[in-house]
Amino acid sequence: MVFDILKDVVGGNLDLKEGLCTLVVMLAALMISLSAHELCHGLGALLMGDKTPRYDGRLSLNPLHHIDPIGTLCLLFFGFGWAKPVMVNPRNFKNAKLGMAITALFGPLCNWILGFVATLCYGYFYFNHSDLIYMVLFFELLLSFNIGLMIFNLIPIPPLDGSKILGAILPGRWYYQLLRFERYGFIILILLINLPFFDRILDWAWNLVFSGYLSVVNIILL
Repeated sequence: MVFDILKDVVGGNLDLKEGLCTLVVMLAALMISLSAHELCHGLGALLMGDKTPRYDGRLSLNPLHHIDPIGTLCLLFFGFGWAKPVMVNPRNFKNAKLGMAITALFGPLCNWILGFVATLCYGYFYFNHSDLIYMVLFFELLLSFNIGLMIFNLIPIPPLDGSKILGAILPGRWYYQLLRFERYGFIILILLINLPFFDRILDWAWNLVFSGYLSVVNIILL
C-alpha cells in the first residue's frame, strides 16, 4: 500500500503533496477500521459479563488505545499486520466457549457493518461529489479495509477470531486441541499468506462480500 504510493510519486503519477494526502487518508481509514474492530471485541466481552476491556481502557475509538505500532507498519507496507489484542478473562463468562466466541464475532461483525456503511457513503460521494476526491478515496479505503479485516479475521486459525468462533461449536476435546495450535498460529499464517492461491481465495471472498453489499443496496433503492 505505502509502496504503491511511493512508486506513484517516484514515477510521476502523484506529486509529493498528493502522495502525502493519500497517505493521511489511508492512515485515517485504517485507524478507524482497526479501532472499531477492537472496540467491538471489548463490547462483546462486556455484553457476556467480562469488564476487563473496560478496566483496560479498550472501550474507546481512540486509536492510541488499540494500535500496535509494528503491526500497523506491517499492515501499511506488507498488507499483513495486527492491533493490540483485547484482553479478556474467560472466567467471567457464564459459558467460557460461548463468551469467547461472541467476543471474537463482534470484531468481524463490526467490520461488516462499517464496510456496508462505507459502501453507501462511497456511492453517494462518487456519484454526487466526485470533485471531493479525498473524501471518495477515504470511503473507498474504509470499504476495502473493513471487508479485508472481516475476511482475514474469520480464518479459523488461532489466534484469529475465526478459531474462537469455530471453538464454540467444537466438542470440548477438539476445542482444547485447537487452542494448542495457538502458539504456532503466527507461523502458520505467514506460510499461508505466501501460498500462491491464497490471494485468489481472499479476492474471491472480498468480491463475494462486496457483491452482497451491492445486492442489499439495490434492494434498498428499489
